[in-house]
Amino acid sequence: MDDSSASQASTSSVDVPERECEARELYPFHAAPSVAIKTSANHEPPTSIFAIRDICYLIAEALPQPDFLSAASETDTIASHAARHNLYSLAMVSKELFYAATTFLWRTINDSRALFRALGVGLELDSPMALMSGAEIDAVLCPHVKQLLRPGNPLGRIALDHFRYYARKVQNLRIIVQDLPSTTLQYVQSLLPPGIVNLFPTLRQLTWVDFNPHPPFAVDISHFLHSTHLSCLTLVFDDQDEPLDTRAAQTSCGDAVCAFVATVKRMKPELRELCIYTPASVPVSSAILRGFRGIRKVDLQFPLARSASHARGNTRQRMPALTEVEQLDMLWTARGDAEALLAEVSLANVVHLSVNTCADPDYAFLEEALVLSTKTSLQLQTVDIVSAGYEWRALDCRCDFAVFLNSFVVHQNLRSIAICLPGYCFSFAQSHLDFMIRTWRQLEVLDLTFKLPPTYDDLPTLDVTIPHILSLCTRLKYLHLPGIVAGSDVREGFTIPCCPASRLRHLSSNQLHLRGPHVLDVAFELCKAFPCLEEVGPSNGEDHDGVWAQLDRLLHAVRYKDNYALLEQLLKIMHRTSSSSLP
Repeated sequence: MDDSSASQASTSSVDVPERECEARELYPFHAAPSVAIKTSANHEPPTSIFAIRDICYLIAEALPQPDFLSAASETDTIASHAARHNLYSLAMVSKELFYAATTFLWRTINDSRALFRALGVGLELDSPMALMSGAEIDAVLCPHVKQLLRPGNPLGRIALDHFRYYARKVQNLRIIVQDLPSTTLQYVQSLLPPGIVNLFPTLRQLTWVDFNPHPPFAVDISHFLHSTHLSCLTLVFDDQDEPLDTRAAQTSCGDAVCAFVATVKRMKPELRELCIYTPASVPVSSAILRGFRGIRKVDLQFPLARSASHARGNTRQRMPALTEVEQLDMLWTARGDAEALLAEVSLANVVHLSVNTCADPDYAFLEEALVLSTKTSLQLQTVDIVSAGYEWRALDCRCDFAVFLNSFVVHQNLRSIAICLPGYCFSFAQSHLDFMIRTWRQLEVLDLTFKLPPTYDDLPTLDVTIPHILSLCTRLKYLHLPGIVAGSDVREGFTIPCCPASRLRHLSSNQLHLRGPHVLDVAFELCKAFPCLEEVGPSNGEDHDGVWAQLDRLLHAVRYKDNYALLEQLLKIMHRTSSSSLP
């Protein structure tokens, strides 16, 4: 702090230690400027709306908030970074706005090193230590922290208070084991007053990422499990730094994951959400799920193997099984076992079921996905069956798609169906689509992706089938089909019946065939027929011939009266017409 800032602080309503604490709040994002509110010794600060704390919190809450990174994400999005910057700027307006803005600024922390910047010991973004690993930071940082926080040092007491002040604000925390200065953290925790072991008393969500899951695991997770508010836990074990190439290494990693989760169960047996990710080559015993209580969401992205007792035929549970699960997401691999899951998790209350795989197309995947779907509750509302296998290895299922749908007929309350099997080939007729819509009248999302036979021509039509679907299924907002045909070889003209009650916002298909009508005519008809339609074309950007992309641009031009885009398209049509050869 320079002399001018110190003189400002001496006349401020905020004392020096508290003001230093506030300034360090902003270190992770920018240099920390002064946050003082100048007042004279004999006068109260002027009355302002920004002095009312409740209003300040409402203002800060109304701003866009930073994102909590998912297990697969590595960096903040542009929108999340902008949200942090806006909250930072708001914090500089007044003291009350500072308290409100920093509450939301520190609510979500995606880099554990940001916590140690509150100590002011050289972990700013432009510091060389910002590029070091957690072990390297420990070697440099821990001696400085011990010197700063030594008994009798008043600056050390202030620094520890700063750290605890901001740690109490953290509700969503993402820890990357390789970046965490764990020795320094243990030392800071050892300085807490007697009877206090919780550094993060308001922590609600914890994501734990280990990029080198070779046992034994070096960092203890127990420091972060003391919060009584903790309800969502995500454990990610990724071997990207050092792949687990041998079967022995994979088995050893699976056993270590079980032991790690056992530590979690001893401290936090009651969670609302549990998500576990391991390399697809690492099978983990289904016994890992025993001992938890009250879990509503389970996300198991690893091959689930039968426990030793289940393999011997003894299915008696030593601990209560998960009986309250409402959302189940799981990864299928050839080494996994759906029966092992059913032995540990009751599907009687499941309303959301998601089964995905990255393996090559395999009949076993379809069979186990159908087994799980038949075991789920009759109240099932959402089903996602997704295969990300190689499309060039298309597996001919030699059956109608209706055969695959028979397993879902009992679930009359379905709101969302996403069956994405790009590596599988089914026969698909308009009658199948009509059967789905008549069976599930409450559908809001229908997403079907799979390959069609090469000579297949019985596709749903844009001017007949789609309006018929929307007349029966009035809540449908998202529709994606394997193929759609616009126009007819035997009919002249192209019109789509108006559907004023339609809520459709997205329409797309893997194949779009225009038989007769020009793309501009189709855009006008879509805009007229579906008043809520905002987007056409595959969401994943897979538009091989570019027709959907062109149609999407024209739809927006027609919808928002972009005459320049329409004129450009008309000029292209005239150019192609004038340059074509006469008969």
